[in-house]
Amino acid sequence: MGVGQTVDLSTSTGVASLPAGFNLQFSGINIAGTLILPSGSVLRSSGDITVSGTVNVQAGAEDLGNGEAPTGIARTAATNYSGGAGLASFQAAQVRRVQSASGGAGARIYVGASADGGAGGGSVLLAAKGNIRIVTGANINASGSSGVNPGTAGVSIVGTGGGGGGIVLVAAKGSITLGGAIRVQGGNGANGYDGNGGTGEGGGGGGGGGIVHFISSSTASVTGSVVTAGGSAGSNAGAGASSIPGGGGGGSGGSGGNGGGTAPGTTSIVNPSAGSGGYFLQTVVPEPESLLGL
Repeated sequence: MGVGQTVDLSTSTGVASLPAGFNLQFSGINIAGTLILPSGSVLRSSGDITVSGTVNVQAGAEDLGNGEAPTGIARTAATNYSGGAGLASFQAAQVRRVQSASGGAGARIYVGASADGGAGGGSVLLAAKGNIRIVTGANINASGSSGVNPGTAGVSIVGTGGGGGGIVLVAAKGSITLGGAIRVQGGNGANGYDGNGGTGEGGGGGGGGGIVHFISSSTASVTGSVVTAGGSAGSNAGAGASSIPGGGGGGSGGSGGNGGGTAPGTTSIVNPSAGSGGYFLQTVVPEPESLLGL
């Protein structure tokens, strides 16, 4: 795809623009414009892959109503107060398949409109029999979304948690070169909102950072940036003697931060916490395709 061109594969129009519809196996891939991908997408090339434009991976797991927040790859779900538990580094290295729900969603506590927990970041796999080049100025984005607080007048609304960061897998039989940027950071927690002057409202925890994994037959050349940071915490609102706990951040590679407010089982009001960072992993193996089961 050329410079200035935008292709959105989450739409029927975008899919119709592909030469072979849902078949994403190509002899070579050159992304110079903006490519929008649903979470869980796989791009395969029997030759090289070059990214000089932008790849935006859409969010996966979302918490839009009552019930437990979707976990994605995290070990536990984000809840009111507690953030989702992330993975140990060895566990993160075993994540070699992409799925639609990747980063865990941040917890939503308030059931009113427009108070969604941050959606977890999506996932994408770039796989080439040749080389993969992500050149200077190129971007691959699969970050978690930030929590939302609508701030409705007259209403007490706790902050929702940020979504866990997504997953970017880059696998090449040849070499991998990164001069651009890959971002899988966690989303930020939302602030609490004291719309009624009563009990305080806790802020949301930040989402845990995601996973970037390079798998190739030689050591990757990395002069660009890989961002796997956790999301920042929201802030508590109100000055009451107690505070309703906010939503925890979604887990991913890193753990989601806890929400703020009165800590369960205590009378202490605590501040929400940021999510912990995820992982940038590099694996050198003679046959990357075997490790991925391709």
